[in-house]
Amino acid sequence: MAEAENDSTGAELELADRSADRDDLSFLTLAARFTRLAAGALRLSEAVAAGQRRAARNAEASHQLADLMAQAEVDPRHVAAMREIASQQQVTAEATGDMAGAATDLASDADAADSAHRAEYQDLYDEGQAMAAKGITQPKPGWFAT
Repeated sequence: MAEAENDSTGAELELADRSADRDDLSFLTLAARFTRLAAGALRLSEAVAAGQRRAARNAEASHQLADLMAQAEVDPRHVAAMREIASQQQVTAEATGDMAGAATDLASDADAADSAHRAEYQDLYDEGQAMAAKGITQPKPGWFAT
């Protein structure tokens, strides 16, 4: 049964129990898995990129606040603390950008794996379907491994 959970960006993440097809290594199941992986990674990348932009805006706002505090001659300890907060927010924004890039790379790699899988096995699958339409039965996947 699939459940949905909202993350902090409002994006819906699918938490489906896919145990039923865990052992199914058929052409269509693997193609669907690659597609789900690529789509999920792309959604993750977009959500993380939005978080990165928010973190960068927060860092800039904190830097501006520290400047205003200094102009207002606030205790230097508090100005220094605000500058440290701004610096750490910037570090967070940069690291989040790296994570968004990694998710984008994962989506691209999953697409490439899907393309390679289809290039390798699509013709075999189509031929098997054509033979089945003619009533010619084929051994189950994995039969040759036994």
